[in-house]
Amino acid sequence: YSLARRSDSTRLRVTLAALLGTLPLTVAHFHRISPGAFPANLVAGPLMAGAFVASLALPLIPSACTPAANLVARAITGMVEAVFFAAERVVSLPGSGWAHPDPSPWSLILYAAGLASLALEARAAVRWKKSVLALRLAGVAGLLSLVIPLDSSRPPEGLRVTALDVGQGDAILIESSAGARVLVDAGRRSQEGFDAGERLVAPALWHRGITSIDLLVVTHADADHAGGAASIIRIFRPARVWKPAGNREPARGFDRILRAARKERIPIEPVAQGNGLCLPGV
Repeated sequence: YSLARRSDSTRLRVTLAALLGTLPLTVAHFHRISPGAFPANLVAGPLMAGAFVASLALPLIPSACTPAANLVARAITGMVEAVFFAAERVVSLPGSGWAHPDPSPWSLILYAAGLASLALEARAAVRWKKSVLALRLAGVAGLLSLVIPLDSSRPPEGLRVTALDVGQGDAILIESSAGARVLVDAGRRSQEGFDAGERLVAPALWHRGITSIDLLVVTHADADHAGGAASIIRIFRPARVWKPAGNREPARGFDRILRAARKERIPIEPVAQGNGLCLPGV
């Protein structure tokens, strides 16, 4: 019982250490904070280890023992499928993860100082304890800045219009000196499921330090303009959404957008010729 408790404690510490050590890389490269990864890894770790050991044993089974090989292969498949099942269940839970913009250099430096304090604490002499405590506090500040998605984008001096590269289609970011942000269209969504809003537009905005937009304009329902809009609504929660007035656009082109806006309680305003928008600072 004592050995089992010690093993469980070690597994918890190793999993937590792995998550804390890779947190800056996860935020910087994948723009995600995933607290759900901790319980998911506790399940996935033993299963993947078992699948790895079984896969090493599989070539050692004599070719004449087909039933035994099939049994081991099914066990490997079952363990891998269980890992994916656990990951999917965790991802579906509310609060299991959220999007995050690019971390600032200061966040990474403070966080690295906190990790250094953990390494130095055991070896630090008494006279260095205050320095270790200062590093620990810096690490806490860095952790908070990594976990809490803060908008760090600076407004331009005048009007800035950026055409984002989404391939076929359109996605244009308009920024004013007063901090107003308008996104016109959000790229395409293919039949295979590639979503330019999630895969291209969102990372481009995060790279600028942008966490919210004031207005999303969907010019028309073609998939290469409106396809990524639902993801932008879900991730950035714009204050409002514009769509063309009238019945000229096919309803199916806006189905996903309407559902996403309704879920996030974001108003959709139909606009026509003659409507306008005055951006502060322009």
